[in-house]
Amino acid sequence: MSQRTEQVASLIQHILGGIFARDIEWPEGALATLTKVDVPADLKNANVMISVLPFNRWREVMNVLNKNKSMMHKKMSAELKMKFSPKLHFRLDESPEKVAEIEKLLNDESLD
Repeated sequence: MSQRTEQVASLIQHILGGIFARDIEWPEGALATLTKVDVPADLKNANVMISVLPFNRWREVMNVLNKNKSMMHKKMSAELKMKFSPKLHFRLDESPEKVAEIEKLLNDESLD
């Protein structure tokens, strides 16, 4: 990743983090965390990785994100001040769930 794409990704993550905190009404009992933003060299898309707790509520959280995608894009575009703003693509970050599953397996193994 070039320095420019890293800077754009970091700025998008910062902007969306603020939008997540201020402007999104999350399902009760669900926690969504923006874990990473990947932006390709052409800056046309932004893959936004989302972690959800509890994990079984991921569909509800993704529905909320997709319903609010245009609002988030407009607010992000206003702050980015770029000629074209990347299109947002929300992806579920399953790594925390996988880590918890591996830790559970390791703990179960150590009990034997």
